[in-house]
Amino acid sequence: MEINDRITALVNELGMSAYQFAKELGYDRPEKIYTILNKRNKPGYDTLVDILSHFQQVNAEWLMLGKGDMFKPKFTPSRLNGNTETGLQAYSGTRNGKNYSVKKEAGIVAITLDRETGEENIAMVDTRAAAGYPQYFLEPEYLVDLPKFTLPGPQFRNSTFRCFQVVGDSMSETLYPEDWVICSYVDLSQGRKAFNNIKEGYIYVVVTEEAVLVKRLLNRVQERGKIVIMSDNEAYATREIDAIDIKELWYVKAKVSFHFPNTRYNTLRKLSGLEADLIHLHERVKRLESTNR
Repeated sequence: MEINDRITALVNELGMSAYQFAKELGYDRPEKIYTILNKRNKPGYDTLVDILSHFQQVNAEWLMLGKGDMFKPKFTPSRLNGNTETGLQAYSGTRNGKNYSVKKEAGIVAITLDRETGEENIAMVDTRAAAGYPQYFLEPEYLVDLPKFTLPGPQFRNSTFRCFQVVGDSMSETLYPEDWVICSYVDLSQGRKAFNNIKEGYIYVVVTEEAVLVKRLLNRVQERGKIVIMSDNEAYATREIDAIDIKELWYVKAKVSFHFPNTRYNTLRKLSGLEADLIHLHERVKRLESTNR
């Protein structure tokens, strides 16, 4: 068992999520723990010292070398409370002075609620948070720490919404890097039949094991079990993914953009260029005519 595997085993034995474990170690953001558990990085010496100092019951020889038992003698790990029989879990937390609670059921989207008003919030997944989203989108602790907001209007009622930040230029010129898309949740609990609700050619946020994608979709599940994902930027090729690999699906309903191209100015600039070229040609013609006289 490698050291990454031992840390994963420790987190599981303590009954913690990766997010909770990172918080216990005093880390503001959990990316360091995510990369260790996903085996993208080995833990540094400072991380091992943090673990041993915050969890003093852990056997240092086991953690460092894999020898002996996980815990020192006469220690039983204290697990977090949760109803493992039904898969129902609830978590409470505070962000920016406001109290939130997260409720989830195994296999169903987790939602955040304002504990004062009882209203469902829209969680914001920025480009940094999106790196861990495919692995931790069902963890209440992860969602509680995301920024949240609410929007007025009937179009943002009677559904679960989430806000994702756009990465890259694959959807230009419809969506630009660092734009935000506000999406409604698509229930995939009915399996293949659920994909019949996909609106052909519309934009969705697709969550797979590896990434969070913002693409236009075509439904080819019934024919060959595939979803076609398309970019608006022609530099990116159209490709297919297995429908079974989609962990979450969100339908894009609105966007928040900080990109405001001056299309009128661009048009006028092009016309001005054409005018300048015409003037130049006109002068050349006049010179040719005067030469031929």
